[in-house]
Amino acid sequence: MSQLQQSNEDNHPKAARKHLEDAETLLDGKRADGAAYLSGYVVECTLKSIMLLGKEEATKGRDWGHNLKDLRHTASLVLSHIETDAARYVTDAIKELDSSGIANGWRPEMRYREPNMTDSQAKEWFTEARDLYMATFGRMSLDAGIQ
Repeated sequence: MSQLQQSNEDNHPKAARKHLEDAETLLDGKRADGAAYLSGYVVECTLKSIMLLGKEEATKGRDWGHNLKDLRHTASLVLSHIETDAARYVTDAIKELDSSGIANGWRPEMRYREPNMTDSQAKEWFTEARDLYMATFGRMSLDAGIQ
């Protein structure tokens, strides 16, 4: 079992990695909407992974929702109040998320909409998601073997 897997079997780190790989496949296949949609879940799962590193019981199992700006804020707050190595994962990538295209445009409801993402937009969102994942969870995984 993953160090961050929850009792309900949610595993945000593994989900982030899976969605990143799937988003890249869809982007390569010129499926812009699907790639952009899954890129949003990469960001969501990465931020939730960071919050779980806080190991505060109050954060575990909580429904944090899907708003990327709110999740970024909560991840920063959780880690700013703890004294662990986890706090170092509040990187510039997280701090800059509020001004990113994905944080301002992504919503889970995108799955119900007609296709409207361009390849360029999807690539931008994928790049933002990948960069956040690599700067945070990707680094956590390398540093601590977290899965």
